[in-house]
Formats: sequence, C-alpha cells, structure tokens
Amino acid sequence: MGKNTGKWTWVIMALAVLYSCTGIKTEIQQQKSKHPVLGTVVVQGSQWLSTQTQEIGQLYLKKPLPIKVVELPFNKGSYGKYRNYLKHARKANTVPYNDSLPISPKYVRLQLVDLVDITQILNAPENKALCDYIVHDSNHALISAIDFTATDENLRVFLNATHVFLAQDDLGKFYFSLMLENKEQYRYFEELQIFGSETLSFCWAEDHRLQKQVVHLVEYGKRCAKGSHKKAGKTERERAYLKF
Repeated sequence: MGKNTGKWTWVIMALAVLYSCTGIKTEIQQQKSKHPVLGTVVVQGSQWLSTQTQEIGQLYLKKPLPIKVVELPFNKGSYGKYRNYLKHARKANTVPYNDSLPISPKYVRLQLVDLVDITQILNAPENKALCDYIVHDSNHALISAIDFTATDENLRVFLNATHVFLAQDDLGKFYFSLMLENKEQYRYFEELQIFGSETLSFCWAEDHRLQKQVVHLVEYGKRCAKGSHKKAGKTERERAYLKF
C-alpha cells in the first residue's frame, strides 16, 4: 500500500510540473505575439518579434502626445517584416507585393515627434518608478514609432486626420485620438496590423542634486551627446574622475 501511494505521488508531481511548464510556455508565446505599443519601454532588440522583445513598462501621460503620420511604400526589408508578422500572428496576407512592379503597396508609420517633451515626461515624478528601474540597464529603450497596415477605413482615418495624438485612459491603456472633419475619433492598437517598430535609447546624466535623469533620446545604435551616457553608471565614474 505504501509503495502504491508513493508511486501515485510521483505521478501527480510529474503531471503538476508538466502543467506548470505548459502554462509558462503559453505565457511566453503570448508575450512573443504581443504587438509593440508607442510609449512603452522594452528590452532593446534589433527587430520586434524576431528577437522576442520584452515590454518593461510604459509612460504615464498627463496630456496626449502629438503623433506624426507618414505613408511609406513597401520595399523588400519592410515587406519581409510584414510577412514575419503574419507568420507569428497566423493571419492571411492581404497586401500583395512584387518588387519588379513600378508601384508598390504602402503602409503607415506613426511616430512620436516631441522628444524634448517626452524627456521631461520621463523625469516627471509620476514616472520615477519606471526610471528607477531602467537606469540599471542600458539595453532598455522607448518604442518611438510603429509600422502597420489596416482596413481601408482605418487607413483613411489616419491619413486624412488633421491631428493625431497618443492618449491614455484612466486605466493606463494607450489609444489614438484623431481629429477628422472636426470630429474626434478613437482608434486602438488592437485594430492595427503592427509589423514593425523603431526605438530610442536613453542618455543619462546627473542633475545638480547628483540624481540620474534622462537628458536625451537617441536612435538605436547612435551615440549619446557629450556629457551623457547610455550606461548611467558612467555618470558616477565621470564625476569621480573630474573630482580627482
């Protein structure tokens, strides 16, 4: 009887471990397929989805941020990202492309434009917890632009809008506020087929109280301006050197 009890105990434990691993695997798969969102901080990767970029947190906005809308033609690179997105999302391809044709189908890019304002937002008290976390790792970056396709109606709304803003509801969820024909409309990230993104790296320096803060945002791969660093720890070493 004791042997049988021990045997069933091991079976139950094995099933529990298997169930736990399955749950973790499902969670990771869901995280891989998650679309990039403007204004969120991620672990820097060269390409969304293919490098399994991980979301760390997002900005808290007191006011909407202006967005620049650009229509761009597909090329081999952008279309490759689009096909990669479709593969991960398990969606049908609705945008035929042939690089030998003179006219290419187009997609839309939405881009944050006021980097000075965003820098101030990052250093605001409401985003202190986020900055206190990302200051320890230079691989963190801010999603500053997204590339997407959508239904004809949604594309028309974005391209014809006189103003587009990134806004945030009371629960912290980001959405787009658009002015079209003197009427405000709303669009959500889930309505877009987002297949690409661009990021900005953080450049750190110390203020007069020797507190580390973000002073610049630079494109991925670019160097920070003199007096600031992607690795926040360098600001302390630089101060120690100057004292010496």
